[in-house]
This record gives sequence, C-alpha cells and structure tokens, in this order.
Amino acid sequence: GQERTPANFWKGAINKVKVMNMLESKVNRRLRMSQTDEQVRLTAMDLTPKDASSLADFLVVNATVKRLELSFNRMGPEGCAILVKALKENRTVSEIRMSNNNIGDKGATTIAQMLLVNEHVFEIDLGR
Repeated sequence: GQERTPANFWKGAINKVKVMNMLESKVNRRLRMSQTDEQVRLTAMDLTPKDASSLADFLVVNATVKRLELSFNRMGPEGCAILVKALKENRTVSEIRMSNNNIGDKGATTIAQMLLVNEHVFEIDLGR
C-alpha cells in the first residue's frame, strides 16, 4: 500500500468525507445544517414520501424550528401523513407552507386531524 505519511492520511480522510457527502441525501444534509434554525426551507427540492420520513424524524426531536417551507414538492397524501404524525408530537412548529405537493383531500383531512391535537400550528398554506 501507500506509505503512511500525514499527507496520505489527510488525502484518505478527505476522500472518505467526499464519498459520505455524495451518499447523504440533500434533505438529510439540509436538515443536519438546520438543527438550530427557526426556519427549514425545503422548497422545490423534489421531496417524496421517503424524504418526508427523514423530515419527520428530524421534527420529533427538534425543538427550535418554527417554520417549515415545503412547497413545490411531490410528497402527496402519503408524505403528508408521515409528516403529520411527527407534527402531532412537535411543539415548536407554528407555520407550515405546503402548497403544490399534490396532497389532495386525503392529505388535507390528515392535516385537519393533526390540528385537533396540536395547538401550536396556527398558519398553514396548502395552496392547491
């Protein structure tokens, strides 16, 4: 193999970080960087129900985010249901922007049910 030198060590470490960054989803990276922010902006990132699961995990443990901007994605009613489950437990999010996610009547009904148990959300934009 290669000679063990400080330069070779750092070269190997940098390559490992590059590979890890490529494997980490854009959503997880954004969430990791937003842990102490009051606003999470994931607008027009082509989010799917799988991404909603990552966001839901984040929301269950996060106590700083107050505003979610999720418009122009592809979460659909399935992703909406996953997100709502986490929002039933979250006590800091007060504003949600989810227009143009194709959640339909089923997703809107799920959100309405969440509002019955979460008194902290006071503004929701579902657009169309």
